[in-house]
Amino acid sequence: MFEATTPHRFGATTSKDALTEVLQAGARQLLAAALEVEVTKYIDELKHVVDEHGRRLVVRNGHASEREVHTGIGPVVSQKLLPL
Repeated sequence: MFEATTPHRFGATTSKDALTEVLQAGARQLLAAALEVEVTKYIDELKHVVDEHGRRLVVRNGHASEREVHTGIGPVVSQKLLPL
């Protein structure tokens, strides 16, 4: 007789433990730092680009809405820096 069962995922839990929360916080900080460096470099590379009135065309305009980035330790909420 054939019996259908749902496979049991060993170690799968629905609640977050303290270690996971610490790792996700670290991942969030690492992503934020990497994006900050990338935006700063991008703006610095294009600071010479100006319009006919001498105003810079590439400037920092703040942050985009939060988004969820999926990492190996689970989803991490991050803000995307503008302009990219």
